[in-house]
Amino acid sequence: MVRALEILLYVPNLIGYARILLLLLALYYMEKNYYYTVFIYGVSSFLDAFDGYYARKLNQSSKFGAVLDMLTDRVATSALVMCLAHFYPRYMFLLQVWMMLDISSHWAHTLASAIRGDKSHKASISDGKRHDNI
Repeated sequence: MVRALEILLYVPNLIGYARILLLLLALYYMEKNYYYTVFIYGVSSFLDAFDGYYARKLNQSSKFGAVLDMLTDRVATSALVMCLAHFYPRYMFLLQVWMMLDISSHWAHTLASAIRGDKSHKASISDGKRHDNI
């Protein structure tokens, strides 16, 4: 129980929670004020670079954090695509395909990483050698 609470309070996960709150705020403003939306969405996206950095720097990588990060990214993209489909209905089919590809490709990549037994879904294989990019 103590370990679970410790993981929930890892710095990268705290950044992830902040990203979720920012995304909720961006969703609120999406139809009302696109300046706020772009700024808030941008800050949330900018923070995405820092959760991974601090996970490595502070040795606070966790499966929960990896899932939190990936889900936040997928939800952010899906929300943006839905908003774009609302404003540009003639491109709805292409936007739906984009969202479908985004979700399914990340799911397939994560599943393949788990089947291979990678420590992280961010591990890559090049030149026949596995490189861990966490």
